[in-house]
Amino acid sequence: MRTGRTLVGAALAALLLAACAPAPIEDSTAATAEHPMVLSLAHSLGDTHPTSKAIKEFAEQVQEDSGGRLTVEIFGSGVLGSETEVIEQVMAGVLDMTRVASPGLGSYEEGFLTFGLPYVFEDEEHFYAAMDSPQMREFFGSTQKAGFVGLTYYTSGARSFYTRGTPVRQPQDLNGLKIRVQDFRSQIELMEALGGTPVVMAFGDVYTALQTGIIDGAESNETALTNSNHGEVAKEFSYTRHTMIPDMLVISTDTWQRLTDADREVADEGGARLDAGPQGGLAHRHRGVDSRWQGDGRHLCRGCRPRRLPQRNPAAGGPVLARASAGGADPAHHRFGPGIGGCRGDGIDPRQDGDDDGARLVGGLPADRHGVSRAVSGVHAVRAR
Repeated sequence: MRTGRTLVGAALAALLLAACAPAPIEDSTAATAEHPMVLSLAHSLGDTHPTSKAIKEFAEQVQEDSGGRLTVEIFGSGVLGSETEVIEQVMAGVLDMTRVASPGLGSYEEGFLTFGLPYVFEDEEHFYAAMDSPQMREFFGSTQKAGFVGLTYYTSGARSFYTRGTPVRQPQDLNGLKIRVQDFRSQIELMEALGGTPVVMAFGDVYTALQTGIIDGAESNETALTNSNHGEVAKEFSYTRHTMIPDMLVISTDTWQRLTDADREVADEGGARLDAGPQGGLAHRHRGVDSRWQGDGRHLCRGCRPRRLPQRNPAAGGPVLARASAGGADPAHHRFGPGIGGCRGDGIDPRQDGDDDGARLVGGLPADRHGVSRAVSGVHAVRAR
């Protein structure tokens, strides 16, 4: 079924691209300002999303820096298919670029699965230090054989749980709750390990599902309450901040190889300059959500915000999540892991105690379920090396 949908999406992409562009330029050596090389970029986000705005800025930057020789044609709002369908079109060379949530690339490069694990990053400082590190840049460029190259990352902030009426202070609070999650193995297994029921659905369907009780809650950052109006149907937002999942802007390997070295630098620089695009003003937007959303029986559970990591016993083995995070037989981790583990200058010890409610969300994970807690322990063990 997925193959059929992908073929339909690829056919639609080809039709749209043919309608929107002149005769294509096969490589950027022949591109001029009068006859530019047009790069297609598809994503699933609406126009008001912070990352969508950053992508538009990226396109403008590339056109400016290339003197008009490179232009980026954007297809947003999922018009060319789901994230999975679009990344497959990029890998096949039908599309040039896409934005995708990083764990969605884990099917093609297991190192990306680590981004979906809980509390991989201690805080925002650690997140940005890791994502901007030389090791991470090396990892982004190491996936050419998989069919794509990472140009840059974007972030909308940490993800937390919000529900129709149940504050989430400890794992037991999720028992029996139907929680919408992204269609990533790491997210599904995490929710199962916490005792909840994962429900995969499109983000655009979450409002109605919350309103009608099809689901009891979801997880995202604070702006979902206002930008998507989920605050109208959710009464409790718990600052668990359990994941910081970056979006990735990737380019097809085929397209990358058709760019000159100078034009590759233009694409790289365009992404690097906008790494902070959605980050700029992010805290301000979240504070604005805090002040606007509270009231009318709605609550922000600040006691759920984790500050320290609980004590853990790292264990070897586990499924693909453990391999992606703790190393195992996965060679991707040996490139990727140091990007996370080598970016703290404070000698952080993964065995430090923590007694706040948010930390117990991980500390309370059953050690024998899906290897999720073992995977988390492995990630922080890497950081302590």
